Amino acid sequence: MFNLGISEILFIAVLALLLIGPKQLPELARNLGRFLNELKRSTSVFTDELKMQTREDFHQQYIRPDPVEKKDEPKKEQVASEAPADKKDQPPS
Repeated sequence: MFNLGISEILFIAVLALLLIGPKQLPELARNLGRFLNELKRSTSVFTDELKMQTREDFHQQYIRPDPVEKKDEPKKEQVASEAPADKKDQPPS
């Protein structure tokens, strides 16, 4: 797990037993386990949300095609340019 051998794990266990004591050690281990479980749950929720948002962004950018313009309808630019000119712009007749 952390590249620890049996001898290092035993040394840490004996040291924890001496420093913390046999009465508080099970309670400390239980609290540490709860904390690590909650941390794992929180990071998995964050990771899932990040993956979902990334998928949605990718889908919007690359998968969904842009709306296809209908050939019957003129583009907005064409409609604006074909609009009747004001009387000021027309030469006098």
